Amino acid sequence: LREQAIQSLPYAQDFRLNTAPWVRGWERGKESDLRVTDGPDGRVLQWDTELMDGQTDFIAFGLDTDGERVAVVSFRVRSESVPAKVRAVLEDDAGRVWLSEKLTVRMGRWTELRLPVKSFQSAEAASIDPRSIVSLTLQDLTALHTDARGENILWLDDLSVR
Repeated sequence: LREQAIQSLPYAQDFRLNTAPWVRGWERGKESDLRVTDGPDGRVLQWDTELMDGQTDFIAFGLDTDGERVAVVSFRVRSESVPAKVRAVLEDDAGRVWLSEKLTVRMGRWTELRLPVKSFQSAEAASIDPRSIVSLTLQDLTALHTDARGENILWLDDLSVR
């Protein structure tokens, strides 16, 4: 994550040239599952996932912003084969995590996700220091919420971190 970490804010990425800052989850899949391609509306990030019983998947990016305050992360996402369920996870420099609510991604249409840092919740009930965030993980929870199995594509575009 550190090699492609976001180093200054505000940050914007339209995925015309590469997949940075996103890194493919290392527990499942392969590096080629995450690439820039010609998608539904031009160049986009394509994330190939496979819906398997009881399995989740993820992509992530690091933040190395020297204490700059992260207020909101936003991007557009759409699912190819089935409506998808995703959740964002923030981690701070002490290893504590905060979760967004589970979000539904429409099939065949863009869903605009706007994730204010203050909306994330923690089981520890601690508030997050927006200057201490070191990563954001996007979890694909779809296989836990549908009987559909097999390949799915999630398209992402217009990442903004402010």
